Amino acid sequence: MKANRIESLDSLRGISALIVVVFHCLIAFVVFANAINFQFENEFIKFLTLSPLKVLWSGNEAVLLFFVLSGFVLTLPMLNGKQQRYTVYITKRFFRIYIPYIVMMAVSTILAIVFMEYKDSTGLSAHYEARWNHDVTKSAVIAYILMINYELTNVNGVVWSLIHEMRISIIFPFVAYIIYKLNFFKSFFVIFIGWALCYVGVNYMNSAVDFGKYAIVTANIGQTVWYSLFFFAGSFLAKYIHLFSFLKKAHPFIKFIVFAIAILLINAKSMLYMIGIASYKMPQIIALFGILILFVFVLNSKLADKWLTRRPILWLGKVSYSLYLVHIPVIMVTTIVLGKVIPMVWAFVIAIGLSILAAGIVYRLVEVPSIHLGKKVSMMFVKGQK
Repeated sequence: MKANRIESLDSLRGISALIVVVFHCLIAFVVFANAINFQFENEFIKFLTLSPLKVLWSGNEAVLLFFVLSGFVLTLPMLNGKQQRYTVYITKRFFRIYIPYIVMMAVSTILAIVFMEYKDSTGLSAHYEARWNHDVTKSAVIAYILMINYELTNVNGVVWSLIHEMRISIIFPFVAYIIYKLNFFKSFFVIFIGWALCYVGVNYMNSAVDFGKYAIVTANIGQTVWYSLFFFAGSFLAKYIHLFSFLKKAHPFIKFIVFAIAILLINAKSMLYMIGIASYKMPQIIALFGILILFVFVLNSKLADKWLTRRPILWLGKVSYSLYLVHIPVIMVTTIVLGKVIPMVWAFVIAIGLSILAAGIVYRLVEVPSIHLGKKVSMMFVKGQK
């Protein structure tokens, strides 16, 4: 741990961000786009999808890990006696998430407008073709500014998760405080009942009321409630992670078994498919337990800590948010330009490298200044309240 941060978990976030990049590159090809819907063109693709290797390109599960990790790390200051005033917390959170988000959405929008006319029909998947394929409307720009899930795919679809992240961040300190103050059973009961009422209530309204053109907003709020569950799970783990410290002295084979279980559970969607169960949310819940077990493993394994705290991986963790934001526009520009002169496969390979390079630049020019600005603005609130 350094500067009140757990470096191994930062690195885990970096690896997850890279997995998202690889995922978006792979599903640009029809063979992989079909594979995520369990339609296999050959045995090799089937193996990559149904084996534990799927975790290396599990984009959705990587985003779920981001949610759990946010809940975990946002709870740590409270547990360490460094609870911030709400105004300070939400100001820092706003500058941490929103400013890099809106800057990169502006850049993505400009690039989409400029390069849209140069984009050819390449025979790639619908996932790829849906990007930068029609004009950016005024309504879309307003939605981007207000963080509304509308017309995101056309410009930079990955930011869907940041909309949920920002919304959940607004109410999260109140939930974390309940977890902090009450014992496990009381806090779990209070939070689960509150969450269930919100989830059922929002979904009932969406089915019973015709919201017209605003239906996309209300439906997305229901998704925010759903994903808040992953934040709350991370918060619970932060408080009770010490209960698993006995694993530090466990035999390496036992730790390996724990790691293997985590990977299998994270890959739940493929496991359920193999036994004939088709579900959208059940695999996510199972994957949640896998992510929690993975955190337990990482925080109690010297070997995992050794590998995850190597300088290149630490750097990847540091720039992970920028990598997440920047990779779609980099992929699009790279493939539109280079795809005309070299095989498209190699254009995507180059795009991965350029995404990592661009992430370092965006981190320095956008992310770090926005974090520092957030600290300065939040200190103004502290001084004003004295």
